[in-house]
Amino acid sequence: MYVTDKEFEKRTMKWVREILGGEFVRDEQLNLKERTDLVDYGPPEIRVSVRVRRFKAFQTCRKGKDFTIRYVRSSGVETEIHKIRQGLVSYMFYGFANKEVTRIFYYNILDLRVFKDKKTEPKPLRIKWNFSSLDSALAVYMVSNVRVVRSWLREKLLIRKQKK
Repeated sequence: MYVTDKEFEKRTMKWVREILGGEFVRDEQLNLKERTDLVDYGPPEIRVSVRVRRFKAFQTCRKGKDFTIRYVRSSGVETEIHKIRQGLVSYMFYGFANKEVTRIFYYNILDLRVFKDKKTEPKPLRIKWNFSSLDSALAVYMVSNVRVVRSWLREKLLIRKQKK
């Protein structure tokens, strides 16, 4: 069953909020201006960027070992990387939905504060053009180069059972 992009975002954002907790709200103004998808007004205030990918992307991200951040737009408009460097977002929820789009089966919560300092900012593995939007390029980073606040793989037990 194919789910439209809008329906996919609606479903997955609901699951992300359930995982993070009910204190996180979506503020459309912050999303448009600062690329903040969810915020907990605290104290302390916590801002989270959310990226949930479709199941087939799990393979291209080396089974969750990589993550991508929009790096440049052909128009020159600031992208997520600029806003992360400015400290407007401190964390990223980076996950993958299952094939049926009925749940998130894998995710990492990444601490992005390392990007605020040029000395500690990780170098991308590569820069690649975004296939879904050819006006922008994505930087591919290794998850192991940032602090992982939480990681979860729901399918682990299921995979082990199937191998027996």
